[in-house]
Amino acid sequence: KLRQGMAADDSKFEFLALPSDGLQSKSKETTELFRKWGLEDRMKIATFTYNRHFQSYLKDSFVKDFFQSPVVNSTLQVVSSSGQQCPLSLAADINRVLVEEVPCSVLNMEFFDRLYSAGVVRQSGSIVKCLDEVCSDFLISDELRKVLLDEESDNYAIFNEVDREEFLFRVLKHLVLGGPVNQVRPVNQVRPVKLLLKHLPINVSFLKTV
Repeated sequence: KLRQGMAADDSKFEFLALPSDGLQSKSKETTELFRKWGLEDRMKIATFTYNRHFQSYLKDSFVKDFFQSPVVNSTLQVVSSSGQQCPLSLAADINRVLVEEVPCSVLNMEFFDRLYSAGVVRQSGSIVKCLDEVCSDFLISDELRKVLLDEESDNYAIFNEVDREEFLFRVLKHLVLGGPVNQVRPVNQVRPVKLLLKHLPINVSFLKTV
């Protein structure tokens, strides 16, 4: 978020932390799901404002300044190797950051309607089960995981490679496969995606810290 009084283009990006309500939800169902999946205490959302106009050619400088910012290092909460929440400065020694632009052209949840029409998810919200198999070190026990991981699946092609790069698709994939409590989930993960989108920016880059 850009704040007033922007600095000259040749200056560094400076960041200021803003209050955030985190993953607040009025839905008891969604709150319980995040808790069950181990995401409630491990997934945090932080909001920062910055002092310069951002353009895509500045992305490397933006990310470098972000991780070198004393404000970010002292306020951004991450999960350490011991599984505890702590400031970024105490959790990791970041030597290099790789920046990958993530397309955000899909902004409507109708993007996932094909899961219903293909019979992967029932209209009731339940996910269709399948025989257990292992793919990419994940146990696949339902058709949704097959869509995400199994290229041999009959329904894998309902999302092409361009679709799979989309930010919205990555959010769903994280909900289905991510989190420390990696268990088979018989409930629909499409609906909780809406909650996450309310708290996340549209123009994003996927950051890989090394």
